[in-house]
Amino acid sequence: MKKILLTAAILSFAFAAPVFAADTEFKSETSVSKSDDGDVKAETTSSATDAAGTDTKAEKKVTVDKDDKGNYKKTTETKAKKDPKGLFNSSKSSTKDTVEKKDGKMTTEHEKKVDGDTVEESKTEGSAE
Repeated sequence: MKKILLTAAILSFAFAAPVFAADTEFKSETSVSKSDDGDVKAETTSSATDAAGTDTKAEKKVTVDKDDKGNYKKTTETKAKKDPKGLFNSSKSSTKDTVEKKDGKMTTEHEKKVDGDTVEESKTEGSAE
């Protein structure tokens, strides 16, 4: 469980701009919660504006639901928007990744959208052992 929380904290820094210009504004917030039955939810939001006036916003949500049989479902959703200064030139992207282990079977799903169009989609199933 500590690995999940640590991973969520580390991944929150992935949204940080790797190089900061002198006039860059950056803000990031992370929240992590755990329910009594062991489910975990983590959410990170960040926003930045660089010296050229480009606004970048990102949001990441991770949920892990598990039961007492060892089954679990982990869903990771990301949304990002980049809006360079000017009109009608923003872009949006989103991804959704799901890993589910249930009754000895493992299922993974991946979907990526850019500006509303699905550009990647996959689903695999197999044994969890």
